[in-house]
Amino acid sequence: MLVTEGLLERVPGRGTFVAHPRRRVGRLSSYTEDMKLRGLLPESQTPVARREQAGPGVARALDISAGDAVIHWKRLRRADQHIVCVEDAYLNEVLLPGFLQSGMPTSLYDALEERGLRPTWAEDAISADAATVDEATLLEIQPGAPVLHLSRRALCGDKVVNVSRTAFRPDRFTMYVQLGDWPEGLAPPPSFPLAVSEPHFSRETWVGHLDCACPARLAGAAVPGPQNLPQKCGSLTAG
Repeated sequence: MLVTEGLLERVPGRGTFVAHPRRRVGRLSSYTEDMKLRGLLPESQTPVARREQAGPGVARALDISAGDAVIHWKRLRRADQHIVCVEDAYLNEVLLPGFLQSGMPTSLYDALEERGLRPTWAEDAISADAATVDEATLLEIQPGAPVLHLSRRALCGDKVVNVSRTAFRPDRFTMYVQLGDWPEGLAPPPSFPLAVSEPHFSRETWVGHLDCACPARLAGAAVPGPQNLPQKCGSLTAG
């Protein structure tokens, strides 16, 4: 339990030790990377990996038009063989030609990095919610049981690379958020703690509407761009 919560870390061949504070600056971490930092073995199962037409919510978040082609990748994610979360990710197919044909990667962020598209910043919205029937089935919990929802819009520079919605089992995952600020125009010191979650957009703009199953409706207004982000640094887990 303490390893899962990040308070302890396992070192193969040496034992279990008190975990050091995470102070990685300027890099968004993937689920695979985060689980490894916790001393856990990440695993993924793919129920869905296919080409779809973008519904209005997905189109709005990806800054494309409704009906445009997207890649829908659903993964059931484990740590040390225990189910942790289920993630629905949507990617702009125009930026990732041949992605489905090349075989699904172990880590999305690693695959994006190989194409020069690893996210450099993201907008996150975190909320407590009730599990849908589909989420409950995959997470092996009761429908309506509490889950932690993380909705993310990830960009590489000014290109929206992917949007995702992840449902975590709250009994198997702890999310860490370290807050900090520094004078404008100055780079943070090497020890500056990372992990701010300050989405500047309204949650209703897109988070509740990742509805790729309804391609007939029109896309809405675009989500504000990176120029409106607060001058802080941030990192949370996805990918």
